Amino acid sequence: MTKPLLVILLLLPLTAPDVAAHSGGLDSNGCHAGSQPYHCHRSPSEMVGNRLRCDLGSKSKECKNTYGSPDLPPQDSSFDVNQSESRDHSTVVPDEGGYVYLDCRDGRTEDESLFGYVRVTPEKAIANLNKFYKWHDREADVDLDYYSYGGVVKLSRSTLVLEFADDKYQCVAVPADEMERIRLKLISDKKSKQKI
Repeated sequence: MTKPLLVILLLLPLTAPDVAAHSGGLDSNGCHAGSQPYHCHRSPSEMVGNRLRCDLGSKSKECKNTYGSPDLPPQDSSFDVNQSESRDHSTVVPDEGGYVYLDCRDGRTEDESLFGYVRVTPEKAIANLNKFYKWHDREADVDLDYYSYGGVVKLSRSTLVLEFADDKYQCVAVPADEMERIRLKLISDKKSKQKI
C-alpha cells in the first residue's frame, strides 16, 4: 500500500461527520423530535399513519398480515401472480376510495377464476375483474352477514369466504397498489400472447 493512501485511510475516521443514532418513532409527516430540533427522515407520502408504507419495507404487524410479506412483488416480468404464499386474511384495509380488494382464487388458475379477484365497495357493491381485466361493478344485496349478487355469488363479511355457484373459496386481502400491479401484469401477459 502506498504511503499517501495509508495516511488517508488512517485520517478518514477523524474527518467523518458526527452522526448520532436517535430513538423515537416517526409521525405521519415522516418526522420526529427524537433529537432536537424536529426533523424528518421520510416524506408524508411514504407514511401510513405513523408507520412506513408496507411496500417501502415496513416490518410492522399490519404489513405482514396483508398478502404475505411486507414488501410488494417486484415490478419485473418474473413477478408471478399465481405465486403461492402463506397469507393471513385477518387484516382488511380499504384504500382512499373506500374499496377493499380481495384475492379469491384459492388455488384456481386465471382461466377458471371468475370472481377470482374481487373489489368490494362497502355497503354497496361487489365487482370482479372481467375478461378484459377491468372492474365490473355489480350492485350487491348487503346484509349483516353477506354481500350477494344475483343469487349466485355470496361473500361472507366475517370470514371472507366467497361462495360461487356450489363452490367455496377463501379470499385474502390485497393492498390496492398490489392489486393494480397484478391487474396490469395480467393485461401485459395477455398482450404478449397476441399475434397481431
